[in-house]
Amino acid sequence: ALDAIGCGSFHFWTVTASSLFVVAQSIQTNLLAFLPPCAGAAFGVDPDAAALIASASFGASCITTPLFGACADAFGRRTATLLAICIMSVGGLASTAAPTFGTLVLLQALVGVGLSGATCPFELLAELSPSAARGRTLNSVAWAWASGTLLTVLLAWVVLSVTAED
Repeated sequence: ALDAIGCGSFHFWTVTASSLFVVAQSIQTNLLAFLPPCAGAAFGVDPDAAALIASASFGASCITTPLFGACADAFGRRTATLLAICIMSVGGLASTAAPTFGTLVLLQALVGVGLSGATCPFELLAELSPSAARGRTLNSVAWAWASGTLLTVLLAWVVLSVTAED
């Protein structure tokens, strides 16, 4: 049925929304390269302890990824994707106001739970795309990850350059 219908505005908006989510996932994941040393310095925590931020995020993601697969199967890919976006957003935004290092670690673990839904947008697009456009569609979303990586590095360079001068 999808092959007969082809691609339309629905696919355009689905690819756009999924790409934005993938950019956000990429930014959050790549931010973990810069966050531990900066947060460690801000909270007066040694570098070994600061590494707990990334460990909490990736550890939570490893534990909860199978749960997102089950959620996607039970409630649908769209619901699982939206849930992942909400969890990641709440954890990420709350992290900006973390009053203590321990709170930051817990909030980054929450972000990791949201990151565990990373495959949901790809699965959703694969299921909704006509076979002739499937590879092109999924590849365009993969470029969104690269864009998020580039954006993270450029923003970190600008922010760290400005704050280093202070």
